[in-house]
Amino acid sequence: MKKLSSLLILILFALQIIEAQNVGINATGNNPDNSAMLDVQSTDKGMLIPRMTEAQRDAIALPATGLMIFQTDATAGFYYYNGTAWTAVGSSVEADPVFMTWNKSTGIAITKNQITDFPTFATVATSGSFTDLTSKPTTLVGYGITDAFNGTWASLTGKPTTLAGYGITNAMTTTHAANGITSTNITNWNTAYGWGNHAGLYRPIAYVPAWTDVTGKPTFATVATSGSYGDLSNKPVNATTS
Repeated sequence: MKKLSSLLILILFALQIIEAQNVGINATGNNPDNSAMLDVQSTDKGMLIPRMTEAQRDAIALPATGLMIFQTDATAGFYYYNGTAWTAVGSSVEADPVFMTWNKSTGIAITKNQITDFPTFATVATSGSFTDLTSKPTTLVGYGITDAFNGTWASLTGKPTTLAGYGITNAMTTTHAANGITSTNITNWNTAYGWGNHAGLYRPIAYVPAWTDVTGKPTFATVATSGSYGDLSNKPVNATTS
């Protein structure tokens, strides 16, 4: 009796397919949605699609693109045939014209050749070197510096006006007697001094010594400077006449 009832249901179902453009399966008698070829409605039951092992799935001859099954072994789950291979639902790799491939586990891979209008960068963009800059200013003003020191003495402000201002306290003025002494003079004097102490022996060419400066002078008689007859000694005695 049960087999007969099942056969009757199948016949009625087939007749409905022949007579209708779409089929509705429900317990309420509602018509199927016009946009669905098969409209299954239930609030307490699900729909089972064919369940099979991976080997059974792969044995399907000439699977249609979009064909779906539920695989029960290995990595179980819903699989559909994408026209080339069986693919697990939710794990497909999506192709992208710019980012090549997107894979939720590995991320993306991209090269600059895939980007349109990729700019041509200047050398400095990757080197970061000042020397790779072009059109550099040639003056400080070109860099916006208007108060820089130009390196000249005249441009210094607040310069000291005395030697003491520079920390020089023992300088010789140009009017000093020794101002004309040169390093050659000093070298010659040092050489001469090495021959012995000649202090007091050298005088300028025009030097005339005082009489008192002459050493080894003889001791003159008083008459030598007085010229007086009276200062003569051993004067002759005149004879007397008789």
